[in-house]
Amino acid sequence: MNKTIFYIILIFVLLLLSGCVHTQPKQAPSQTSTPSVSSMTHSNETATTSDEETQTSEEAGFLTGDKFKQNSDFVVKAFQISYDKAKNKLSYHIEYKLGADATAFLKNGKHKYYFRLEAPEKWHSFLTSSKSGEVQGAQLTGDLENIYSVDLVLSLHDGVTDQKIQEMVKDPYDYVLYLYENPEYPARMVGNVYGWMKNS
Repeated sequence: MNKTIFYIILIFVLLLLSGCVHTQPKQAPSQTSTPSVSSMTHSNETATTSDEETQTSEEAGFLTGDKFKQNSDFVVKAFQISYDKAKNKLSYHIEYKLGADATAFLKNGKHKYYFRLEAPEKWHSFLTSSKSGEVQGAQLTGDLENIYSVDLVLSLHDGVTDQKIQEMVKDPYDYVLYLYENPEYPARMVGNVYGWMKNS
C-alpha cells in the first residue's frame, strides 16, 4: 500500500515537473542600419523602409536614410552625359541640392559623403565596370539653396562603335545613383535618376 502511494506521488511530481517548461521571452531583434531607399523607375514608384527599420544617423555615427525622409531632402537638378574620346570614358555631370537634415548632420559633424553611379544593365557589356568609382561630394556651406555638383565616369571597353557610344550618350534613363557616408549602408539610392529628376 505504501509503495502504491509512493509511486502515485512520484508520478504526480514527475508530471508536474514535465509540465513546467521555462521559456524566456523573445528579445526584440537588434536594430540595424537599413538605408532609406527612394528607387524610382519610369513609373516613378518609390520604396522606403519604415521608421522602425531605420536607425538614426546619430545612433549609427554616419549618414543614414533618416536624413532623407522626403523626396525634397535630395533633389537632382541636372544629369548630363558626355563622351571623352581621349580617355574612352563616359562622363556624368550631376547637380544636386541637399535638405536641411542631411546638410546639418554632414556639416556640423564634419562628415564626408560620397556618390557612386550604376549603369543600366543594357550597357554593362560595353563597360569595364557597371559602377563608377566613389567620388566625394562637395563641401557644404549650410545654405540650403546652394546647388552642388559631382562628376562621375564609366570606362568603355576598347572597340565600342561610335554609333553605340552616341546611343549611350543620348539615353540617360535607368541609371542608379547612390549617396552615402558608409558604402555598406546607402543613405539615398535613386533608381532611374534622370526620369526621377524630370518628373520631380
